[in-house]
Amino acid sequence: MKLVKIILGAIAIIWILSLVISKIMLPIQNPEGHYSGLILDQESDQILKESCFDCHSNLTKSYWYMKMPLVSIFIAHHISEGREELNFSKWDSLTDKQKKKAIEKSLDEISEGEMPLKPYINMHPSAEIDSEKLEKLKKAAHRIYGVIPEDGVPDKD
Repeated sequence: MKLVKIILGAIAIIWILSLVISKIMLPIQNPEGHYSGLILDQESDQILKESCFDCHSNLTKSYWYMKMPLVSIFIAHHISEGREELNFSKWDSLTDKQKKKAIEKSLDEISEGEMPLKPYINMHPSAEIDSEKLEKLKKAAHRIYGVIPEDGVPDKD
């Protein structure tokens, strides 16, 4: 009986601490940042918004699971890293060379199945970038920035 009380007490303390830590780290802040409305073209940008913007822009949407203790800490950290790596809200401040490099790297990570992350796709199935969406992104990147993905030049329409 005493052991059960100790275990329940420990669980309660951990839960309370995680709530406090979550409140310190969250809500995830959406700092000021300008998204001009165009990264590639309208159709490609819609794919990027749906699949990338929650972690790679200052336009992060809030979902119910982001309020869960411990989970919220992981998500806040991931979003912070994602924005540091590439923040589409700061796209207009990049040089053309930086934009081309960012798009090349993004396309390579998408092609290799590294992005979007599987846990995110599990929660947001429409965020998955299938081969058709990927081909649209590649064509737009090639047309606008001259990007040639690792797997070659995309076929013309």
